[in-house]
Amino acid sequence: MLIQPLSGKIAGRPVGRESQKMGSAQSFSEVMDKSLEKAGAEVKESRPTSVKSKTLSNVQFSGSYEERIEQINKLNAQTDWGAMSDVEKVRTFEERYLQAFGDEKLFLVGSMYTSYSHKYEIIYMNYVSEKQKYFDKGGPAQLSSKYTDCYREVKYSGLSEEEVRMAIQEKWQGTGCLEDKFAILAERLRCGVGSARVESGMMYAIEMEIFDKVEKLLGPGLRGTGMRPTDHPLFSEYYMTFAKGVGEGAGYRLNWTQIAEVTLEGYKNVCRQGNISPEELEKRKGMLDEFLDDIRKGN
Repeated sequence: MLIQPLSGKIAGRPVGRESQKMGSAQSFSEVMDKSLEKAGAEVKESRPTSVKSKTLSNVQFSGSYEERIEQINKLNAQTDWGAMSDVEKVRTFEERYLQAFGDEKLFLVGSMYTSYSHKYEIIYMNYVSEKQKYFDKGGPAQLSSKYTDCYREVKYSGLSEEEVRMAIQEKWQGTGCLEDKFAILAERLRCGVGSARVESGMMYAIEMEIFDKVEKLLGPGLRGTGMRPTDHPLFSEYYMTFAKGVGEGAGYRLNWTQIAEVTLEGYKNVCRQGNISPEELEKRKGMLDEFLDDIRKGN
């Protein structure tokens, strides 16, 4: 049994709600606005994105992020998927989101933030729902190959699985904040070069660690108020800044060993609850050790 994603796991988490700005040097609202501006997701009527690719004719995306999503959905509905190879289908689908928003990372770490930012929620959840709509069994773009295999061919053609893992680590190592580590884990899964048990468990552990960090930070101010941590107007702001390592969370870092230790504790809890056997627990511990050995090769 896999550890479930954090979303919906903790009672009281706000869903699809952008919080108020806080008084720190750089709040998440400011960081998010700059991020999406860089990605081209804010209104830019005078500067529409115009892109040419091997699988797409000249496509223009412009307007707000909601309008760009509508444009993607319309293109998907008008596409003759049956005329494409499996790899061309996946390339076309992935490139549309990249062309519309300009930020590949957005679709790797989006699940971290869907409960804390309406923009992330709308963009990321549309990506997920459109992918399911077109590529799941019976969909108009149903594949004869695995999506992960096609995605890996699109992003890292010609590389071995070990080379793909190394390339992903180099690509997303960034500043070493938890968002960067989450992106590495997410793309390993997206490319099919990781273990769903290990990577998904570590992604969950990252979310939990950020959540616990913010909960402890806000705790003193909640005493006597009857408020849950997630009801605090600054909870979302702090969660985002600690994930991105900016503002109040500028110095917050966890190394891979620490994340693996938290993940293992999660596995032990699942074992104590009787959801996995002691033998399975030992197996997962060994898989975590193998992950650490592998990730250290890229350091």
